[in-house]
Amino acid sequence: MKELGDGLFGVSCIPFCALGLAVNDTVALDPGGSRVTTLCAQSGHRVLRALLYPAPEPGLTAVRDGLTATGRRIGAAHEHHGDRFIVFDVGPGTHSAPLEQALMAGAQAQQLRWDWGDRIPFQVSGNG
Repeated sequence: MKELGDGLFGVSCIPFCALGLAVNDTVALDPGGSRVTTLCAQSGHRVLRALLYPAPEPGLTAVRDGLTATGRRIGAAHEHHGDRFIVFDVGPGTHSAPLEQALMAGAQAQQLRWDWGDRIPFQVSGNG
């Protein structure tokens, strides 16, 4: 998070698991500063998430490398969590069709599952 002033913060990394949030969104945090409590303004960025199914090497590496290469070609930054979880930042005006097509092909080949991270609007979860 980057502090913006007036108790507001900007999301500075691509959210893996926080549905409804994206890079550069403006949020408010709880008094302890550890949890997002409110989505104040959306930035126009979106998040594509992919979970690759376990596969023997070099298959997993080839799928992962192909997706990240496609992301780079369209200008979508990406982050990895381990070997199998990838998220892409799809900025405003980014033509995401090539990446979506690659993800659909991977899903049809039973190599991965994918979704848009904003498929469910942001909401505060549980009591922490």
